Parts: sequence; C-alpha cells; structure tokens
Amino acid sequence: MILNIYRIITPGIPEFNYGPFGVAIFFIISGFVVSFSLKSKERIPFIKARLIRIYPTYIASMFIMIIVLYSTSIFFWSNKPSLTISDIISNVALINNLVGIKSIDAVNWTLAIEIKLYLLYTTFRSIIIKNASPFILGFGLCSICFSYLVSANENHSAITAFISDVIFINYINIGLCFYLAYSNIKGTTETIFLGVFSMASFIVSHHMIYSPPLHKLISFNYTYAIILFFIAYINLDHFKDIKIISYLAKISFPFYALHSVIGYITLRILEKEGVRYSSSLVITFLVIIILSHFINKIIDSRFTKKIARKI
Repeated sequence: MILNIYRIITPGIPEFNYGPFGVAIFFIISGFVVSFSLKSKERIPFIKARLIRIYPTYIASMFIMIIVLYSTSIFFWSNKPSLTISDIISNVALINNLVGIKSIDAVNWTLAIEIKLYLLYTTFRSIIIKNASPFILGFGLCSICFSYLVSANENHSAITAFISDVIFINYINIGLCFYLAYSNIKGTTETIFLGVFSMASFIVSHHMIYSPPLHKLISFNYTYAIILFFIAYINLDHFKDIKIISYLAKISFPFYALHSVIGYITLRILEKEGVRYSSSLVITFLVIIILSHFINKIIDSRFTKKIARKI
C-alpha cells in the first residue's frame, strides 16, 4: 500500500527520491537567501541573526520531540527510549556527529551543515562580498584535497565527520552563484563556470567519502534540484503570492524539524489503532502542521524577535 502510493506520486525519472531532492532544494535556497543577508549585515550581526534563526526553533522542536518520544514509548509500547543527557545536548547543539553520537531525528545533520556554512561565510565575508570567485574556487579545491585525506582513514573521527559535512557547502555555494547572477555581480559565463565547478567539487568530494549507492542517489537528486531551481529562477516574474504557500513557507522550518520523529510516531500509533494508511497520512500531516504553527507563533514570531532586538 505504502509503496503503491509512493510510486503514484513519484516522477518516473532515474533514482528520484523526495528525501535527498528536498534537502538539495533546501541547500540551494539557503545559499541564495543567505547571500543577501551576508551582503546587508556585518559579521557579528550576520552570525547572530543566523544562529537565532536556527537554535531557538530547533530547541523548541527537540523539546516537543523528546516529550512525545518518551510519553508514547512508555504508554503505547511500554518501552523507555535509551537516550542519555549527552545524546540530547549534543543533538540540540548540532554537534552530535562530531562526537560520534547518532542523530535523534535523522534530519539535524542538515542544520549542522547550515551552522558550519554561517561560520564559514562569516569568516570569509570580506572576500565573498568583494569577489566570491577565489572563495568558491579555493573552497572547492580544499574540499577535494581534505576529502581525499579523510577517505583513507577508516576510523570515525571528529575531523572525518567535519569534512563529511563541510563538502556539502560546495553544493550550497551554487545558491551563492545564483545570487551573483541575480545581483549582476558576475557575468553569465563566469557564474555558470563557478556553479559547474562547485557541483563538480561536491560530486568528487562526496564520491571519495560516501558509499557508491548513496553517492549515486545524491548525485541524481541534487542535479534534479538544480534543474528545478533554475527553472524557478528564470521564471521569477511569473510567481504570485499564494497565501497557503506563504503560510507553509513560514512554518517550514519547525515542520522540517518535527516531521521525522513526530510523523513516524503518529503513523505507528494510527497503524496500531487500525486506521487506514491514507487517513493516517492526512492526520499525521495535520498534527505536524498544528505543532509547527504553535512553534512558529511562539518561538519564531515572538521569542526570536525579542532576542534579536536585545542583542
């Protein structure tokens, strides 16, 4: 049943998977949007604004996930989750992979990459603002070199985990390339070259670190994401403000943070209660929407803005 529904809503193109495809879209948009913020803000205001954007909402989401995880595990399955304080703190801080601790929600690895992106862009802000080409080219070459070095190390280490994350910034830099084109900072030819170089650096680096099946899946879906973003980019003037889309975009961060744990638990409970899968999907979606709405309302719209004004 699940596979049949998935096949119906999945495009008939090689290796397509909504998971990596969605993450890739998120990364390109991030590189594009963050570049505007980097241009308009100095280093300290920029990094403060970006960290405030991530941590309060993610901490609130993690708090809800932990409560739901423990309560449902105990009351529905009579089983207490084997989470330690270190597990929770390292996940909330987005450093769990650096210390060899598994992700609680299986999605925070992307947020950890975002934090590294913000720190990198803050460090090299002057270079990126004046002339992004040396930054993009230099980072790509360093990424390939360090990936080669860590690929020979079979043991997990903080350095290996760090490099495994950082290579994705090559892909995010494609969003920066779109920004350079949109702002008329670079010509079309140079922008295309920088974008292709960033993608090539990412593909080569990823190939050296990750398994062949995963690398193939990532390569295809990240390419599809570029194609979709490019189509949207050249048709910017045709987009209109649609309220429901704008609303979903506003709550997209808490929705993303919650969807794996809350979605899985809700589906399992409904399955146990004999609810049809199609109905379970709708109910699960609505549950996550409601929780995301309240997090956005309380944390994003009120608490985060208060913190931003104070600092």
